[in-house]
Amino acid sequence: MYFGRSDKRALAVELLGLEAGAGEGSPAGRHGVVWVSELPLPNSVRVPAYLRAVVPLGGSLEAIVAAYPENLRRSLRRQRVACHTRPVTDEVEMERVDREMLRPYALARHGASAAQVSASAVQDIAKGRGRLTLVLCGTEEVGCHLGFPQTRAGVRFWVSVRFGFPKAVFDDRKRLREINSVNTYFEMEAAHRDGCAHYDIGDCLGRPDDGLLQWKSARGGHLDAALIHEHFYVLLPEQAAPAMLWHAPIFGEKAGTLTLHLGLPEGRTDDQALARFRELRFSGMHKICLHCARAPGAPLVNAVRALCARTPVSSVEVRLAPQG
Repeated sequence: MYFGRSDKRALAVELLGLEAGAGEGSPAGRHGVVWVSELPLPNSVRVPAYLRAVVPLGGSLEAIVAAYPENLRRSLRRQRVACHTRPVTDEVEMERVDREMLRPYALARHGASAAQVSASAVQDIAKGRGRLTLVLCGTEEVGCHLGFPQTRAGVRFWVSVRFGFPKAVFDDRKRLREINSVNTYFEMEAAHRDGCAHYDIGDCLGRPDDGLLQWKSARGGHLDAALIHEHFYVLLPEQAAPAMLWHAPIFGEKAGTLTLHLGLPEGRTDDQALARFRELRFSGMHKICLHCARAPGAPLVNAVRALCARTPVSSVEVRLAPQG
């Protein structure tokens, strides 16, 4: 049951994984009713619509990259040798890069609903405190990045505004993956060199199994809700919460801290649960809340705690659903 503005319903549906319809595990199915509101509900979970992924730059770049998955490290080594960057400072070239990379890539990702940065804003950022940077492999232009510095509570961040790629790159999924990774690395490297304390890779849908969020997390991004002002309040069905959250886990935000809500329904073993939960490794969690249809084994609880080893959680809370 949704209570809120009609133009936000689709976002709530996507955020809570309701697009699967009324099948098994779906909140719209036999597992009960989920109440979703833009206004606070008693005993509800405050779910951020979006989250930012922020990479702390206090240590060395080598230490950050060492935590990447092995296949990503190998790809980066190859691309860092093959590619280099060049700043874009000429207005005519800024217009061309916007036209040939920033806008087409946004359209390819989001379709007609893409929130484009205006041409004047691109120039204002690139000619002001920020920069527009090209990525080249040899003489071929394969990507670009638009970003700017920002100070938050006295701490300096480098903030990604947009990534862009030519059609020849974003039409090739493997190549896009490789160039996107090295593009992100080059910006992180420049932010580190400029003395920024953090690299803000940008926001994405606040859904644990969202591909973009997981992509940014794998590149060292710690999830942050501090600048997010759009939330939904979700009242979980007591008995059905384990099944719902197995199908569609959620983040909860309270006083700037994040809790990852996971589900362990009937019929799932601890080994199956651990395999599922290993897909949901994030840094920046304050707590993990495990909603269970039965008592989980101690090894599973300890393994869940270890999922956030880069930034250990303060606790794993087990909530047992009431029986019939």
